[in-house]
Amino acid sequence: PPPCSSRRRHTRSCLKSRGLGDVYKRQTLNEARTGQTTQWVNPDNGNVYAVTPTRTFETTSGPCREFTIEATVGGTAGQEVYGTACLQPDGSWKLQP
Repeated sequence: PPPCSSRRRHTRSCLKSRGLGDVYKRQTLNEARTGQTTQWVNPDNGNVYAVTPTRTFETTSGPCREFTIEATVGGTAGQEVYGTACLQPDGSWKLQP
């Protein structure tokens, strides 16, 4: 996947490469209010992620959320990615293109 070092990049390929935990993504997207930032530290590499849902909306297949992630990767702060994820019938969140 392409590097995610730009200041602002879409998350489709970045989330997997940056190791944002599935449990954390699910918890944040399910429970955080729009505008509420939550933080997670990857225990394997020490990278820090601050996720903020920015918009919640309904589609014909269910709820979706837009969000931003500010990441500190390898000690370098200020990396920001954004994306949209939609809730799936099994309770997981699927990133949208």
